[in-house]
Amino acid sequence: YLTDEEPFFPDVVILLAVAFLLALIAPLGYLVFKALFSDAILGAQDLAKNLPGVALAAQVPFTSNRTTRALIANTASEAYMEVAKLAALLEQSRASMPEVLLVCGANGKEAVAATAERLAWMLAQRGNNVLLAHGPGQAPRTTDAPSSLSVLDASQLAIPAVQERARALDASFAILTGTTADA
Repeated sequence: YLTDEEPFFPDVVILLAVAFLLALIAPLGYLVFKALFSDAILGAQDLAKNLPGVALAAQVPFTSNRTTRALIANTASEAYMEVAKLAALLEQSRASMPEVLLVCGANGKEAVAATAERLAWMLAQRGNNVLLAHGPGQAPRTTDAPSSLSVLDASQLAIPAVQERARALDASFAILTGTTADA
């Protein structure tokens, strides 16, 4: 039975409104889903939650010092104090600590390579022989570096090769930053 009246369904306006709402909600749902199931470690709280048996020795804040030398010279800064505290803890517990430690970057703005470089400088300035092994494209600044700091490009080296180099240099500490070394 045919009539010339408008059909009840499909209503184009309602379908466009539903499509528009789905276009807005779907990306938000994806972002919420991604955040809920993310295993990224974004700070000290996430680190403590994911590694409950590991103690947090220091939390180095972001610093605006452009060079490691500037950080070392600014002894009143919070970043200097935290790096110095971490260096002192490492020196005191060298005999009783495990051989490998985890060093995370500063919260958000700074990469782990910069934090590890500052720790290496601090340990070397305190009289320790330190080997700083860096990954590809992460060459640290060595201008005015302490003489007891050795730098190694470990981008193509395995961890045993870095350990052997540290033994050959009689390094008290070997710090690896973002290498492609196999674990």
